[in-house]
Amino acid sequence: MSVKVSFIVPCLNHLAQTQQMFCSLKDTLPLGLSYEVIFVDDASTDGTRTWLAELAEPNIKVIFNDETVGYAKANNKALTLAQGQIIGLLNNDLVFKPNWFEPMLEILESPALRAGVVGNVQVRIADDALDHAGIEFTLRAKFEHIRQAQLKTNNTHLKTFALTGACCLIRKDTLERVDGLSEEFLNGCEDVDLCLKLVQLGLHSYVALNSTIGHHVSLTRGVDSLQNERNSSILQKKWRNVLQCALSASWYSALLGPETTVLSDHFDGEVLPEMLTSPFATSELIAENMLLRNEHQWARLLNESDLNDRSEIQILCAGLSAELDSEYLVANERVRLTLKGIKSVRNFCAYGHRVDSAEQSQCHITVMVNNLQKKIFDVTNSRSFILNIEDPLLLQDCDNNIKLSIDQTPILLGDATEGVATSPVLFTHFMLDKRFVYFPQLFTV
Repeated sequence: MSVKVSFIVPCLNHLAQTQQMFCSLKDTLPLGLSYEVIFVDDASTDGTRTWLAELAEPNIKVIFNDETVGYAKANNKALTLAQGQIIGLLNNDLVFKPNWFEPMLEILESPALRAGVVGNVQVRIADDALDHAGIEFTLRAKFEHIRQAQLKTNNTHLKTFALTGACCLIRKDTLERVDGLSEEFLNGCEDVDLCLKLVQLGLHSYVALNSTIGHHVSLTRGVDSLQNERNSSILQKKWRNVLQCALSASWYSALLGPETTVLSDHFDGEVLPEMLTSPFATSELIAENMLLRNEHQWARLLNESDLNDRSEIQILCAGLSAELDSEYLVANERVRLTLKGIKSVRNFCAYGHRVDSAEQSQCHITVMVNNLQKKIFDVTNSRSFILNIEDPLLLQDCDNNIKLSIDQTPILLGDATEGVATSPVLFTHFMLDKRFVYFPQLFTV
């Protein structure tokens, strides 16, 4: 009888969890299913290899790697031995529950759905909390597990942007058409990359909402490591055009939706309503800013470099005047900063000071970025102040403008007709990314 399903299980230590996974797998598969299990030991050191060598069941195959090669290479190696029409990619830290397999298979075999890969709902074994019901590409250009309680609906499946490879079903010929898992990744992003490759074939990713398993979650590899960042960087570079289109489309839908507060949820300060009048252009601008932020972050983390060329950066200022033998720049009511040579910044800071008599007047300073984003600061009770705006929305391939509007109102003393004159607001310097200090070059307009 031909093999229906080949389950591939890479292993790297954690023998007890592997044994628990294997027992629960055999106990929960439907009767009569023709299947095989291919274990790939990735150079374990804890007794896993001895246990695997002693397995004598006829439908078990074992591959022993002499050195650790990682998730993608381990699965691809097993794929060459697989005889099943369907491949089940499984982690060795799962605990299967009854009826987990059948809903996944039904979706994969439904011609109308054009399913390329099917995953399921996964709960953390430690606390039974929902850990995965698919992967979404968020408005901030991040891949995140869907963990929403409202997924408990009457639907049997959910179409998702991607899904985890911890437990999924895919046809063998489909996996071979995309040349298996991409080996430029190391223990991360292989699954998202696979889902994106399937989209190019006109196939979709689904989560079977009636299938639930337990998962120890990242038992072998850690989270938040530099390797994860490196994998994410490779993924975005490889699929940048696709991700930019998807992100722009998501922002376009968000801008047209009823909840316009989505802007304030993702940006520091206020985003001006005028941005909603051109939703397509705005969505393109926001998407590019989000992707560039990722790329600049990875350059700093992985290469210890900055994609902004310091030699090209200039801050030109209007509305500021330098006093002789003074470290301060005196501000008019309106100050305009022109930023040249800037591609992406995490934050912009302006450092200032109010003179002794400043306590006798109220003072608000509005920071406006490219007439798109603004933030208002109350510095009435401050002698020294920092104006900080996170993730300013920048234009690409042109200069960026930041305007500082200073509004001072004298505090009336005694007789309401007797006021106190306002005093100057002074600036000392400006910073980008809180790392480099830029003293402005002054010009007049």
